[in-house]
Amino acid sequence: MFVGLQGSGKTTTCSKLAYFYQRKGWKTCLICADTFRAGAFDQLKQNATKARIPFYGSYTEMDPVIIASE
Repeated sequence: MFVGLQGSGKTTTCSKLAYFYQRKGWKTCLICADTFRAGAFDQLKQNATKARIPFYGSYTEMDPVIIASE
């Protein structure tokens, strides 16, 4: 879990770390459990698609616990 101020680069850092470990042979994925920020899902999906990392999230679900447990 990454926590920090808005605009500090958490989403980009998560994508870069997932890509780094994927290149080392680990199975990685990105889960968007941020239901507060409207652009979080789109930004993480774009980064994951570009790096070919599996991505999970939901436009409609408002409970981050449910998103993470799925």
